[in-house]
Amino acid sequence: MFLLVDCNNFFASVEQVFAPKLRNKPLVILSNNEGCIIARSKEAKAVGIPMGAPLFKYRDLIIKHDVTTLASNFPLYGDMSRRVMKILEDFELDLEIYSVDEAFLFIEQELDFLKLAAEIQKRILQWTGIPVSIGIAPTKTLAKVATTYAKSNGSGIVLLKDSQMIESYLKKLDVGEVWGIGHRLKEKLNSFRVKTAYELTQKNDSWIRNQMSVVGLRTVYELRGTSCLKLNEIASQKSILRSRSFTVEIGQLETLEQKIASFADTLGRQLRKYGLVCSQICTFASSNRHHTHVKYVSDSFHIQLTEPSSYTPLLISKAKKSLRKIFQKGVLYKRAGVLVYGLTNEDSKQRDLFSRPDIDEFERKRLMETYDRINHHYGEKSLYFAAEGFIKKNIDKSTSRSGCYTTSWDELLTISLSK
Repeated sequence: MFLLVDCNNFFASVEQVFAPKLRNKPLVILSNNEGCIIARSKEAKAVGIPMGAPLFKYRDLIIKHDVTTLASNFPLYGDMSRRVMKILEDFELDLEIYSVDEAFLFIEQELDFLKLAAEIQKRILQWTGIPVSIGIAPTKTLAKVATTYAKSNGSGIVLLKDSQMIESYLKKLDVGEVWGIGHRLKEKLNSFRVKTAYELTQKNDSWIRNQMSVVGLRTVYELRGTSCLKLNEIASQKSILRSRSFTVEIGQLETLEQKIASFADTLGRQLRKYGLVCSQICTFASSNRHHTHVKYVSDSFHIQLTEPSSYTPLLISKAKKSLRKIFQKGVLYKRAGVLVYGLTNEDSKQRDLFSRPDIDEFERKRLMETYDRINHHYGEKSLYFAAEGFIKKNIDKSTSRSGCYTTSWDELLTISLSK
């Protein structure tokens, strides 16, 4: 059985741990430039504030419902995430850290799953203050389904074990909510009158393979109860994106190149983390679509790599080359990003038939392993590439960001005892 532990409204929950006055009140967390909503408490969701929304569009609603807004505090979130994952490690089960607020546990032997889940839930809440929902099922995809319903069932735990219970939950689940099915695929399935996850499982295998590919068929097998995904195996990773809206619009090519290089660096580390390589890379940039007096500009350029790679210097070089193809003088860019796709496993990548083997490939791999190890040990961007420009660390001018309560001696919380 797979057990998925999902921290509820993680960023907002972390803030509420250190500011109890924010508990049970609407709270939203903003992006680095404080222009976009990236996390919400359940109370903020209840008043109708959507995920990913521009802050200015919901300013009136925020004022009306007295919603607290805080800038994101990723050092604090990262440290609290490590504490949660350390607690899970103490249970001595096979563990896969899926994201900053989610982790899978794999249980081979038959035991009291509900009792184990309750103990995990209780210990995480007691030791960190973070509430979690837990889904238990025979496959990773079904564990995701179980966790979706666990968030609203009161106890925060759902066990999907027998076929009748699995069927009842799948009949209630919109097909677009299935792990690995995005917006476009949902629309395609809806056009074939497939509205729920259960209806998808009733389609025959050949139809699913034709409409959703082999990856989609594997997802359906998982929904039917046949485990196809092991721990540390990605469900349907086809691409990885890194992008950002800028606080100050950028008109200089050199400055924009530094941003793009930083995105490519992050993507390289993510690829290596999952043992993947990419065969194509795309850089895109756009101006501010909300400026009515200036023409909106948006463009992208794709580059095919000779051989799939996760070597960061190569990714940076190609991303910058792609940027130069679309950059326009005189345009002020508000947003930019890098997308890598055509992902394959590093051990099974297809080499170029006409290129000679790279004698430096082993050294490059060792270099990246050392680079990743240093940044993991000393913190992100402790070591970075010159192409990224000078990165100022630990300088934060935000007036709405909480303190680094667990990572800085100068910002430890103090308690005043009244007489």
